[in-house]
Amino acid sequence: MLNLFDSYTLESKDLHSSLILSGIDNPTMIINDDGWLPDNVTSPIQYFLKKGGVKLVGKPLYFNQIKIPSFWEIKGDGLKAEIVDKDQVKGKISYYRQDNKRLVKSVSWYDKNGVTKVIDDYNQWGWINSRTTYNDDGSKNLTSYMYDNGIVFLTENYKTKTLIYQNPNGNIQMFENWPALVSYILIDGNFDVKKVLFNNLNISFFTSLQLGHHVEEKYLVWQELINDKIPGNMDFIINGHAGKTKIGFTNYESYIQAKSQIEPKYEIKYLGYVYPFTRRKNYKKNILVVTNSDQLIDISSLVKLLPEFNFKIAAGTEMSSVLNKIGNNLNVELYPSVSQEQLDKLYEESNLFLDINRGSEVFNAVRKAFDKQLLIIANKDTIHNRKYVSDDMIVMTGQLEKLVNMIRIIFKNDDSMNDALENQYRHADGSGVENYLNWFC
Repeated sequence: MLNLFDSYTLESKDLHSSLILSGIDNPTMIINDDGWLPDNVTSPIQYFLKKGGVKLVGKPLYFNQIKIPSFWEIKGDGLKAEIVDKDQVKGKISYYRQDNKRLVKSVSWYDKNGVTKVIDDYNQWGWINSRTTYNDDGSKNLTSYMYDNGIVFLTENYKTKTLIYQNPNGNIQMFENWPALVSYILIDGNFDVKKVLFNNLNISFFTSLQLGHHVEEKYLVWQELINDKIPGNMDFIINGHAGKTKIGFTNYESYIQAKSQIEPKYEIKYLGYVYPFTRRKNYKKNILVVTNSDQLIDISSLVKLLPEFNFKIAAGTEMSSVLNKIGNNLNVELYPSVSQEQLDKLYEESNLFLDINRGSEVFNAVRKAFDKQLLIIANKDTIHNRKYVSDDMIVMTGQLEKLVNMIRIIFKNDDSMNDALENQYRHADGSGVENYLNWFC
């Protein structure tokens, strides 16, 4: 059996993890390889790299290791960097993560008018994974995928929609689209495709169709929302045009919406997600806030009204005088320019996460809090990731007294915290391994 995902999005990662935790550890291929895939998955690009004799070893580049012309400069901080020639910005460096490690994910190169003409995507081994050129109207022209020595082995033409592969012997192969290329690799590489699992109705779905008789059974895991009508390609499956296919849903609301339209004509299954949680035994009165601004709703009042709680405030940059003043309180600890190691420790030490930062989210903070089993309380005006916050853990601006009472009630005893965490888990479609095991039986 094979997992075939278009991209390794957060949803794909959660599905992959759920399968593994359920004891279903299939080989996994990610079609769109950004150069930063984990070791337990592969991709068409990695397949071609290995056929070309390339060893996937090395280290990612630090932001100031990008090669630039003489007298140009690289100016950056923990969030971003720019390539500058005197007063003119020539390019922008994007980081793999906003974790202050400043590892290069991509470099966008501008023309004299500041318009992006080329984007170099770097991989986790430190070389250019792909280079995309852009037309004058901003549309993509070509993407070239490269070996570690800079030689191009695969080119995608966005005008003709075709892909051209040059193998190590110099022979040229043309593919009319990604499904044709991926199906070629799966057959050429002797992948077991008797059963194929995919999680959208785009490239991976069309690849399963392209494989034809090689696939005996398909599994669609739908992770998006269902609106008033099911997608056309799902209807295509339900009407029997895609062969034997099971359909599962990770979102309960989508499952109910689809069920009303599909059953009893076609049986579907709610799967949810299996999250790798371990219950904590002791709940300390430590509250964590992660921010990129000093605009934290009611933070000064919370610190004073909850003197028995310790507030840990972390930021990816230096802190303003506003936060430094709050840091003078005995129950407040400040962590400016926090490192990833420090942040990991703060999550381990804390049991409550306040999403009250008016700025943008940093460090994927809310999901990290969810993964580390911190209870999340958010202000409705600042909530950054609704999926991981229970309805009863959202407060309005001006409800300071309600928020203070909520926090005290939650920490009254372990049962209160456990109940709140269970609600949070279910709200995020947390389920059990039996859902997956029963579906594959």
